[in-house]
Amino acid sequence: EGLQGKGDDAFFDATTFSKIRKMDNEVIELGRKVTMEESNVDLRTRSEVTYLSTKIPLVNEEGILYGLCGISTDISERKKTEELIRELAFHDSLTGLPNRRMFHETFTYLLSHTKRAQTYGALLVIDLDNFKPLNDAFGHKAGDVLLVEVAKRLQACVRKVDSVARFGGDEFLVAIADIGLEEGAAQE
Repeated sequence: EGLQGKGDDAFFDATTFSKIRKMDNEVIELGRKVTMEESNVDLRTRSEVTYLSTKIPLVNEEGILYGLCGISTDISERKKTEELIRELAFHDSLTGLPNRRMFHETFTYLLSHTKRAQTYGALLVIDLDNFKPLNDAFGHKAGDVLLVEVAKRLQACVRKVDSVARFGGDEFLVAIADIGLEEGAAQE
C-alpha cells in the first residue's frame, strides 16, 4: 500500500531519480529493452543498493508503445562477493599486501616507467631467516604475527610509488622506482 501512487522520486535521491528517468526515456524513445547495473541510494534506509535493472517497452497490437515494464534485482550482496573475490585474487589474505600476481603487474609497469623516464629502480627480494624453526617452535599464530609485522614495517619504509608484496611463505618483494637517473639521461 505504501508504494501505490508514488513515483521514483519518493524513494530515491535526485541523482538516482535522474538516472532512472534517463533509462526510462531511452526505452520509450528507442522502443527497445535496456539493461543496466545501477547503484541507488534508498531514501528510507539511506543505504546504497546495487540493482541489475531491465526495462522493456510495452507495445499494443498496433505496435504503439503505451508504457514500459521495469524489473530490478538487488545484486548488492553479489557485488560485495565479487569485490572480495577480486581482493583475494590480487592480495595476500594474511598481510593485505599485493600477492605475486598483482606484484607482477605492478613490476611490469614500473619497469616500463623506469625505461621511459630513464631512471634506475631496484628489486629487493627479502627472505626471512630461520622462519620455519620459529613457526615450528611457537606455532603458526606467532609466525603469522611476525609476517604481518614485517609487512607493516616494509610498507612504512617505502614511498607510495614503490610496491611491497608477499611473494609466498616468508618471502617478500619490494620494487623501488625512480632512485636515480641513468647515466647520460637529461635532468629536468
